[in-house]
Amino acid sequence: MGSVPPVADVGQGGLLDVTVDPAFANNRLLWLAYSEPASDGTNSTSVARARLSADGTTLEDDALPELWSYGHRNVQGAAIHPETGKLWISEHGPRGGDELNVLEPGGNYGWPLVSHGVEYSGQPVGRGRRSAPGLEDPVSTWTPAIAPGGIAFYRSGAFPGWRGNLLVSGLRARAILRLELEGEAVVHEERLIADEGRRIRDVAVGPDGVIYALTDDERDGSVLRLTPGG
Repeated sequence: MGSVPPVADVGQGGLLDVTVDPAFANNRLLWLAYSEPASDGTNSTSVARARLSADGTTLEDDALPELWSYGHRNVQGAAIHPETGKLWISEHGPRGGDELNVLEPGGNYGWPLVSHGVEYSGQPVGRGRRSAPGLEDPVSTWTPAIAPGGIAFYRSGAFPGWRGNLLVSGLRARAILRLELEGEAVVHEERLIADEGRRIRDVAVGPDGVIYALTDDERDGSVLRLTPGG
């Protein structure tokens, strides 16, 4: 069986996400997001591409390394916009300043030069700036932090009023955030299942349009199912 690249499985690091390529039926490509260790003891969020063999037993990790974007602190969720094809990500800030970003090729998203949050010590990040020329601004930020996890675009008809919305799982928020979008701007936010009081690690949409949420609990983790009127 094929293996994954070296992973920094420490603290908030580890294997973060995996998804199939939109053209998987033809190219058999998988995309992996993970924390990549460096020789100096630090780590960074990386994305690797692999091809699943015809018999489904091995991964073929022969793609050349490519840099898509940089300046990210801690990417947790990723999803392709169903209409524009752009990659959207959720990202942990330090103390506050969690981000939602739309990635552009070669874009610098600021860390550690700018941030909407502060260091855990309370000191400013860098020079304390939230933006700077040449750096990409986030689509949305959250302070206090929501600790976002996985994200998913809603395209089904089970909740017809939610088509085109982005669902963001929240660990610290203990909810699913439903974001209404106009282009690449968030115009409304609603917090779902907040009354459950559970840390939400990931969110996904089933083929029938039902929404599934994965809770984050070492002793009592579970999968929650959201249905219309449920």
